[in-house]
Amino acid sequence: MHKNSLKEVDSMSKNWAHVDVNTIPSIKTATLPGPKSVEYHTRAAKYMKGYSSQVQLFPVAFDSGFGYTLTDVDGNKYIDFSSGIYVTGLGHCHPKISEAVAKHAKQLMNCHDFTTEIKMQLMEKLHEVTGGKFGGFQLYDSGTTAVEAGLRCARAQALISYRSFEGYRLTQSEPDADCLFAGRAASYERHQGDKLVARGFDAYSYLRLCDELDSHNLGRARGGVDAALSGIKAKSLVISITSDGLFPPEEGRQWAACIPGAQFKTIGSEFGHDGFLLETEQICKAISSFLG
Repeated sequence: MHKNSLKEVDSMSKNWAHVDVNTIPSIKTATLPGPKSVEYHTRAAKYMKGYSSQVQLFPVAFDSGFGYTLTDVDGNKYIDFSSGIYVTGLGHCHPKISEAVAKHAKQLMNCHDFTTEIKMQLMEKLHEVTGGKFGGFQLYDSGTTAVEAGLRCARAQALISYRSFEGYRLTQSEPDADCLFAGRAASYERHQGDKLVARGFDAYSYLRLCDELDSHNLGRARGGVDAALSGIKAKSLVISITSDGLFPPEEGRQWAACIPGAQFKTIGSEFGHDGFLLETEQICKAISSFLG
């Protein structure tokens, strides 16, 4: 069936991928995988590494696909349970998709991020189906690339919160006062984003951690934050960083006022919230003095 012309297949409309289930799977060889599959895989495996577990379990070499079926190089035909979301939603070689790919491959292969008619139509359609909830869209070649870009952006935004203006000025100032673009600060943001992605940090883990932090409420079921802090009996020292935008000194001073007998100390730093990591000498001195 996969050898039919696109026009012939398209005439079947929604039933374009229909096959007689009594004929699938159709096995032509005495052994599986067949001899050609074994030969092709053996030759490829000399150089290709990192095969998935399903390939290691059944090292077949495929020749073609149609709808929800796959045909290997030996002529054996299978129902495809392995190819994932793309095939589940669209099927192999959907006639309309194949026709569109062939048309545009002959018309224009690549023009980077310049505008084309089809891209314009896609942007307008995305805006329509999302109800205008997003200010814009950015296109990537895979889900992984898009997720990694999101992680880089999240890391960059976090750094802006962690560091202060003075911290960036001290460490990322441009040597040329007449520079056109603040490349050092932008490069630093990208570098930190790349480091997070290179660690293999999972996007869902990042989201979960953010949710846990956002849902943290010390005063929940304790009569409010002030009441919860007033119940602390341990000897307490509250340290604030002068330039911390996440936990400003005003908040630390309020905490100390609510904790019975608590002491309050400010640490001078130009590095914002990250000062608690960078100003170790001052922090150690404050803790040593507190402990006596």
